[in-house]
Amino acid sequence: MTHNLEALRDVLEDFRDIFSELAQRATTTRATACLRKMGLYLAGQM
Repeated sequence: MTHNLEALRDVLEDFRDIFSELAQRATTTRATACLRKMGLYLAGQM
């Protein structure tokens, strides 16, 4: 039983790491898109 709980904990920790990485990538993608839009806007103003 203890082995099963340890295995479950390991799997849940892996999921936590995966979702954390996905959240970071999504934030980076949104920030990059925002900066591109700002750059295009500023380029159009010149």
